[in-house]
Amino acid sequence: MPPVSHGPHRYVFQLFALDKALSAGVSFNRKALLREMHGKILARGRLTGLFERK
Repeated sequence: MPPVSHGPHRYVFQLFALDKALSAGVSFNRKALLREMHGKILARGRLTGLFERK
């Protein structure tokens, strides 16, 4: 949540539909996650929202 009077903050959420499960119990950083998902993505969506506290 952005601080009061800090201006609008942008939040981006991504959703991926995969054809196979990822390795269970493995912790990924962003780069490793994208590498693990490579070749398994059937579809993806993105939602961007703005939020500001006045």
